[in-house]
Amino acid sequence: ARTLAAKDPAVSERFWTEHLAGLPGPTLLAGPAPQLIEELPRPLVHTLSAELSELLRETARTRGVTLNSVLTGAFGLFLGARTGRGDAVFGVTVSGREGEGHGDIVGVLLNTVPLWTRARPDDSVDAFLSSVQAARVAAMDHEH
Repeated sequence: ARTLAAKDPAVSERFWTEHLAGLPGPTLLAGPAPQLIEELPRPLVHTLSAELSELLRETARTRGVTLNSVLTGAFGLFLGARTGRGDAVFGVTVSGREGEGHGDIVGVLLNTVPLWTRARPDDSVDAFLSSVQAARVAAMDHEH
């Protein structure tokens, strides 16, 4: 609570306003548009093989990003393709335990914040994944 009380809410409000400026609207997976997913909710469970898991970890390592950035970027590309927009905004779950000593706090501090992935046609895979990671890192001080 001390860390949160010390934060200037105007700084985070300004961050989110700038971070989401130009967002055309929510990423809708259900609705009247014919290209949208038609049968929601529909659970999809797939277990990756050890080989594919290691390939994903190696991809992250060689591109200088986290595994989370690779998976989040892939999810953003999937949503963008399924909605026909090319970009996607979706919630990512954050721990809410920033700073030293907060790992010992008992209780649920989870929050969900928006992540806007934007794949540009001229971006390389490296550039796209780096942009996904940079967006997450930039938001970390404003996840409350």
